[in-house]
Amino acid sequence: MSVKIFFKGLSIERLSGSSGVFSGQNKHINWRSYSKRNDGFGSLEGQDNSVEQNHSVVSDKDTVDVYQAHPERR
Repeated sequence: MSVKIFFKGLSIERLSGSSGVFSGQNKHINWRSYSKRNDGFGSLEGQDNSVEQNHSVVSDKDTVDVYQAHPERR
């Protein structure tokens, strides 16, 4: 997510799925973030480049993608 937040001496230039900004005394009850990302293409750089009839394969051999310590507490 593209975001820029400036507040006095605080500068936040990037947020993700597990981001948080807290001030003072806080209790973060059930604060969780789970994610997984597989990319199969990569990037194409340079001038006048093109990709045609591309086929990508991601071989994901994980037996567990994301470990959840206590999924029953949702």
